[in-house]
Amino acid sequence: MIFMILADYFSNRIPISKICDKYDISVPVLYRLKKVFLIHKKEWLGILEDLETQAAAFLEGLLNSQVFSGFSFLFLKQTTHSFMQSHKNPANCLRPHFPDTEILALVHNL
Repeated sequence: MIFMILADYFSNRIPISKICDKYDISVPVLYRLKKVFLIHKKEWLGILEDLETQAAAFLEGLLNSQVFSGFSFLFLKQTTHSFMQSHKNPANCLRPHFPDTEILALVHNL
C-alpha cells in the first residue's frame, strides 16, 4: 500500500488531498512516507546515482520487481534497517547480525 501511495504522489496525476482521501491517510503521514522513501532511496543508490534517478523511476523498479524480498534483505544488510521502516530513535535498535554463509552451511549440514 505504501508503494501505491507513493506512486500516486510521484506521478503528479492526483492532488495530495485526493491521495489522502483515497488511502484514508493524513497529509503529514503522506509527507512522512515520502521523506523516509527519499532517505532510503539515497542510502541504497548513493548520492550521485540518487541525483540522477527520479523517485518515480526508482519506485517503478521496486513495484515491477519480482524479487522484492531479495532487495529488502540486501537493503537491511547494507543499512542495518528495513526499507521504508523508521524509528524515532534508531540508536535504541539492535544492529542485526548476518552470519557468514560458511557458518550457515555448516549448521545446515548438521
